[in-house]
Amino acid sequence: MSLRSVFLAGGAMLVLGGIVMLFALNETIGVGHATGDDRHDGEDEEEEGLSALLPAFRDGRLAKLLLWVVLFEVAGNWIEAVIPLYAHDAGTLTPSGVGALFAYAAALTVGLQMLVSRMVEARSALWLTVGAGLATILAFALLAASPAILTLIGAVSLCSIAQMLVGPLVPTAVNALAPPARRASYMGASSVAVDLKDSLGPSIGTALYALAPRLPWIAGIPLVAIASLGLGATIGRARRPSCESGSDRSSGPEAVDTTEPPMAWSPKPATEQP
Repeated sequence: MSLRSVFLAGGAMLVLGGIVMLFALNETIGVGHATGDDRHDGEDEEEEGLSALLPAFRDGRLAKLLLWVVLFEVAGNWIEAVIPLYAHDAGTLTPSGVGALFAYAAALTVGLQMLVSRMVEARSALWLTVGAGLATILAFALLAASPAILTLIGAVSLCSIAQMLVGPLVPTAVNALAPPARRASYMGASSVAVDLKDSLGPSIGTALYALAPRLPWIAGIPLVAIASLGLGATIGRARRPSCESGSDRSSGPEAVDTTEPPMAWSPKPATEQP
């Protein structure tokens, strides 16, 4: 319709989401009704929760996992960050056309995510990350070859498939890696690492594009290949020690269930267990 309508619709959704959160969640609707002691206890718990993220980053296994996640996400984000510039400079798409292109990519993810989940849920982590890496590499190769409209559609389609494979795998892996008592802090650390793509991805991608229009795609191919292999191998190695340590703890006073099968991919989101 128009570029103005994009911001108007986005702002309306943010306002609507804030209203729903205010009236539908007990945590927000009860604000202002707590006693002084309750508020003090809540502040202490919040401070402990924020400080609890730091030890999660000091876990060597988690640090290696998140390093590969950041590399993969940052490189993959170049498709979203650089395509608008790439298509505009080549005269392939207007700004509205770029918006329609990424709307198509989002619709593709919504429509196929559960189907892809069922098809690959029994696959290993290495298979999933390598598959996502190959899809992203092929997207980069297409973009390096030509900025034509069919090439752009194919690239964003492959990028969406890669995110369908890897996106749910990362929280599932972190959830399996985390000790039961520290699961929330590990998931928080994972969220912080993934969010880095929104800052590092566009800045690095546009800087490479400023040097040469095809440089982000050429540089992204080896980076994604290394990151996908490292991510799959790290998840596999991290899973085995966690299973062994879980079996060692099973005889203690806080025994945990270690009868679960080796982790593949789960279509269900990883959540903190009570």
